[in-house]
Amino acid sequence: MSIYDLIAVIGPTASGKTELAAAIASRLGGEIISSRTFCNCCHLFAKEILRPVNCPTQLLERYRDYPQIDAIYLRLAWLQIDSGKYREAIATLDLIQAESTNYQRARLLRQALLQRPETAEKSPQTAGVLSAILPGAGHFYAGRPGQAISSFLLNAIFITGTVVAFKNDSPVLGGILVFFELGWYIGGIRSAAQAAREENEARAKKYRRELKQDYRLSLGLEPGNDRVAFSLRLSF
Repeated sequence: MSIYDLIAVIGPTASGKTELAAAIASRLGGEIISSRTFCNCCHLFAKEILRPVNCPTQLLERYRDYPQIDAIYLRLAWLQIDSGKYREAIATLDLIQAESTNYQRARLLRQALLQRPETAEKSPQTAGVLSAILPGAGHFYAGRPGQAISSFLLNAIFITGTVVAFKNDSPVLGGILVFFELGWYIGGIRSAAQAAREENEARAKKYRRELKQDYRLSLGLEPGNDRVAFSLRLSF
C-alpha cells in the first residue's frame, strides 16, 4: 500500500467533504487541516513560492523560519479580530519576536485587546422572556424602543379586539383575532431575541472598526472567482 504525506479532499459545497475527510483521517490515523479556515495566502509567500498556499494556523507552524513570518502573524491576528476571536489574536501576537519590525505594532495592538472594555452583552434569552411577560419589553431591553412600542401596541390592539369580539358574541371573529394575536405574540418573542443578538454584533463591529481606525490599519478580504486574497491599506 502506498504511503501518502498529504491527501486532499476537494469538491463543491455540501458534497460530503468533511465526513469523507474524517473517515480517511480515522482510518489512516491522520490529521485534518481545513483550507477554508482562513484564506488563500498567495501574496504572503509570493517572494519564495510562486503558487497559492493555504495558511491555517497548523500550516504556519511549519514555516516558523520564513523571513516574513511575523508579518503573517500580524495579518492573522487581524483576521482573528475580525472574527471576534480576541484571545486567539492575543496568542498570535505573542508569537511575534522582539527583534521584528512588527513587534512594536503588535505589542500596542495586544495591549489594546487586553484593555478591551467589557461591555455586558444583551442576553437573547432575557429579551425573549421579557417579551413573553410584556410584549415590547424585550425589544426595549435590546435597545430597540421603536420596535418595543410597535410590538406593545399591536398586541394590545389584537387583545382588545379579541375581548370585544367575545363579549359581543362573535366567537368566529374572536377566534380569528386569537390566531393572529398568537402569531404576533410568538413572533415578538423571537424578534426580541434576534434584536439582542443583532445589538451584540453591532457593538462588536463598532469596536473592531474603531480599533482599526485607531491603528490606521484596514484588513479585508477580496473574494474572487476561485480565490480569496488579502488586501491591506495603511494610512499615513
